Amino acid sequence: MLRDTSAQDRVIEPKNVLRRHRKLIVAGAIAAALLITLIVVLMRYSGAGVSVDRSRVSIASVERGNFVRDISADGQVVAAVSPTLYANALGTVTLKVHAGDTVTKSQVLAVVDSPDLTAKFSQESATLASLRLDWERATLDAEHKLAQMRDAYNQAEVDQKTAQRERDRSRKAYELGSYSELQALRAEDALEKAQFAFLAGKEHLRCAAEAKSLRY
Repeated sequence: MLRDTSAQDRVIEPKNVLRRHRKLIVAGAIAAALLITLIVVLMRYSGAGVSVDRSRVSIASVERGNFVRDISADGQVVAAVSPTLYANALGTVTLKVHAGDTVTKSQVLAVVDSPDLTAKFSQESATLASLRLDWERATLDAEHKLAQMRDAYNQAEVDQKTAQRERDRSRKAYELGSYSELQALRAEDALEKAQFAFLAGKEHLRCAAEAKSLRY
């Protein structure tokens, strides 16, 4: 019989993965334990576990929205529509600005020198001066008349008091028989005239004072 190789063959068992990398696993576990220990120590000494008073903490709700920031920039504004300047009267135009100049609101852009408008302005100015002179003259006249009416009113008041005293004296004299009845009646008539002049002067003075106040 021929000899075979059965006596030389043997069964090879598969190697365990854990057993094969056992050293690496042990080394990794030790490193992880050291790392966790280091983190705990650092958190303890860094104050991560220290409590803080509620009044010192600001709490706000986080909302989702657009992020807005202010940007400062220099720019130039150009008119979209070029305006057309025109004047109602003929004359010489003097431009105060040029194309491309920066202008502001209410700024004078051009000046029109019109002889017709200048002449009309001078004429209206003369008319205004004449009217002002007439107004001043009328004011002085009104003040003069008011002063005359005030004097007339004061005189009428004095005449009324004088007529009142004369009437009283005439009545007493008539009662004593020193005056006749005709003289007493004349004193009564003089008092009535004085009273009428006093009331009329008072009314005229009031009307003149009201007219002056309305005029001013």
